[in-house]
Amino acid sequence: TEKENLQSLKIEDFFWWSMELINKRPIILSSLKDIPKEGLDVYPALAEQNIKSLMAVPLLANDKVWGYMGVDMVHEYRKWTDNDYQWFSSLANIISLCIELYKSREKTEEANRLKSAFLANMSHEIRTPLNAIVGFSRIIAESENTEERKEYYNIVEANNERLLQLINEILDLSKIEAGTLEYVYANIDVNKMLSEIEQAARMRQPNANVAICAVMP
Repeated sequence: TEKENLQSLKIEDFFWWSMELINKRPIILSSLKDIPKEGLDVYPALAEQNIKSLMAVPLLANDKVWGYMGVDMVHEYRKWTDNDYQWFSSLANIISLCIELYKSREKTEEANRLKSAFLANMSHEIRTPLNAIVGFSRIIAESENTEERKEYYNIVEANNERLLQLINEILDLSKIEAGTLEYVYANIDVNKMLSEIEQAARMRQPNANVAICAVMP
């Protein structure tokens, strides 16, 4: 069908056509004879569809072209008027606005979904060290074995550091979102960093096998 044939055409294959629309200029042809010399590459594709006259206007979103809308006359020629263009251009603007609002709603919904997932994950991450701190603190208070108390104290201390790290990461994320985060460049001990990551992973999954390695250049 004509619709399928036109949709199969790639706009980037027709330089003049695409540049007119990219530069926010409408294409108004009362006859295919109105096509300028630099746009004759599009003539065979239009003539093959028996198109007599056409009008195409760019679709804009945030002052950027994201597509175009066109109307074709295949049974008779039409001398387009200013009223035709104004009406068609207004319709294109309405469609662009509707699509822009729809995309904006999709982005908002996706942002809310990601935020909910983040909060759920953070609440889980925070509860893990908190549970360890509360649980082993009680054991320390009840234990009389010095070695056990020292071991449990080290576990509490490690979870204290993990909890503080989580809180700092959340604060850093809020600063990134607000655009106020300041970056500090410094040398790091890769082995120590990987060891901390491995330890944090073991706390979350004590029964899992955790192995982390780094390939240095």
